[in-house]
Amino acid sequence: MLVLKSFLRHFYFYLIVNLLGLGLFAFIRYSLIELDAGSPEINAQIETFGQIKLIVIVIIVLSITLALISASVDMLVFKPLQLKLPLGLLLLIEIPLQVFVINLVLQFEVEATKQYFAVSANFSFPWHNIIPKFDCLTVLLLFMLSSGRLLIAVDRKLGHGNIWSIMAGRYYNPKEEERVFMFIDLKDSTLIAERLGHIKFSQLIKMCFSDLTIVDKYRADVYQFVGDEVVLTWCSRKAFKNNNYLKAFYSFKEVLKKRSKFYIKNFGVEPFFKAGVHYGMVVTTEVGDLKREISYHGDTINTASGLQGLCNNLKTDLIISDAVYQYTQDKSNYDFIDEGHVDIKGKEETVKIFKVSKK
Repeated sequence: MLVLKSFLRHFYFYLIVNLLGLGLFAFIRYSLIELDAGSPEINAQIETFGQIKLIVIVIIVLSITLALISASVDMLVFKPLQLKLPLGLLLLIEIPLQVFVINLVLQFEVEATKQYFAVSANFSFPWHNIIPKFDCLTVLLLFMLSSGRLLIAVDRKLGHGNIWSIMAGRYYNPKEEERVFMFIDLKDSTLIAERLGHIKFSQLIKMCFSDLTIVDKYRADVYQFVGDEVVLTWCSRKAFKNNNYLKAFYSFKEVLKKRSKFYIKNFGVEPFFKAGVHYGMVVTTEVGDLKREISYHGDTINTASGLQGLCNNLKTDLIISDAVYQYTQDKSNYDFIDEGHVDIKGKEETVKIFKVSKK
């Protein structure tokens, strides 16, 4: 499901790029260069069919085809390489390859269109013509794909969808929102870091946070990575629907457990994470000039961080506040142990908390 969702995200992106950009590209190539260069008989058949009608059909078919190819190449070839190659090198390989494949498809559709309108019964498909052509229009295609890939990279840097929020100015002025925050932290991180050393410990954290991708399935947004800690956030509707916040945490733990042999073999340790979750009002706004990002301010964040800090003393891997407990829908698959009210550093009022474990 997660792979399908990621594939569809790439597919929709490429479909939009293709419809807007490759539509113009295809229009110029088909109407002004390729089709008019055919035989008079073929051109006559095209005129009878309707050149505008043909161009619209070609643009739609071409865009869907290229979106499928581009998304497939992304998922099958480049996604596995994301953690192995730096972004710049990855783009240098990916963009020329995509241009090559798209040119190949363009030439195939040109020849297929000519064959469809061929009058002669002896017309055979000219496979020898199916070679990429690189011209000034290819430069346009290269620019569009480069811009698109850069937007994807920036969107990943800022978090899914945040680039559009920044461009639209959604949080240019501070805005109050109700959100759920989850602070996830590596257990015994200091001891592990001392044992592994800085480089090896950093590689461990990098792999763990790569496995954290599973939370995307449960509509979580990654707010921040801070050392060996990651902060997830949801709008209230997404967090409590189907208990997404609980499923995200325990799915992450399951992924780590399934890969325990890998971690033990490469790092000599099986990583365990603990988390604190709180729900409340925050102020969301754009901050920064040299570096711009969407930031959250408010006591809700400090409380969630404080709850995570209680996990060791209470010998549990997940603590939630009463505010989260009250909105949790189906509690049948989890055990909730009432720990009463506790003091949180930096807060005057106590917070009622629950220890959570999966049945």
